[in-house]
Amino acid sequence: MKKFIFLIILTLLAIGFAAGCSDKVSGQKPATADRNINLNISAAASLHDVLSEIGAIYEQKIQGVHLVFNFASSGTIKQQIEQGAPADLFISAGQKQMDALSQKGLVHKSETVARNELVVIMPVNSGKTAAELQSLTSPAFGKIGIGTPETVPAGEYGKEALENAGLWSGLLPKLVMAKDVRQVLVYVESGNADAGLVYATDAKKSDNVQIALVVPANLHSPIVYPAAVVTASKQTQEAAEFLSFLKTDEAQAIIKKHGFVTSTYI
Repeated sequence: MKKFIFLIILTLLAIGFAAGCSDKVSGQKPATADRNINLNISAAASLHDVLSEIGAIYEQKIQGVHLVFNFASSGTIKQQIEQGAPADLFISAGQKQMDALSQKGLVHKSETVARNELVVIMPVNSGKTAAELQSLTSPAFGKIGIGTPETVPAGEYGKEALENAGLWSGLLPKLVMAKDVRQVLVYVESGNADAGLVYATDAKKSDNVQIALVVPANLHSPIVYPAAVVTASKQTQEAAEFLSFLKTDEAQAIIKKHGFVTSTYI
């Protein structure tokens, strides 16, 4: 009888040991483990308002996960990740920056979570009109704000559109370069620029500017917002969970509310 009980105890211990080894191999946390982490989200400046709203909802749903946002131009964030800055998830305003990191193995496979439109804006009640991009060549437009094409996706899209319209070289002396689309918005709001090229979502958030023209989509590459988990992240599971949330109907509805064109998920 004693030998039988002893064998049962040994069997139970063996099962427990095997389960423990399985957890270590899989890297999964026990279901009862409490999470208390800061998840670093580096995202394009144009996503500030929409991600702030989505983030607040997410933190209420997922206890123990605090989202720490770093908003800047996609080009700047790309450089930060290349230099080893802490980031768990990167959400870019352009595929180019994401692809550059992917080629270096610095991010995992990306997924598009939103889309946008490029527009020409002017100060409210400026009395000027721009029926087409060609209108910007008029002497009435002395300064035109645009994001620096090398680091700001909105500026890159703007340059591409102006080049395809045959206007880039002629307008170059008028262009005022900005560090991101929000700065372009400030230039136009303050009257320091007569017009500017920004995303439709940024224009719609300001009462001091008006959309004069939606830039024809066939003049530039599709404006997409790809998101990817950063390879160096030590919280890849949590980063992937937030990325999955961005694709849900609930998050996509908020994205749409802020003026973005939603991804194909809804």
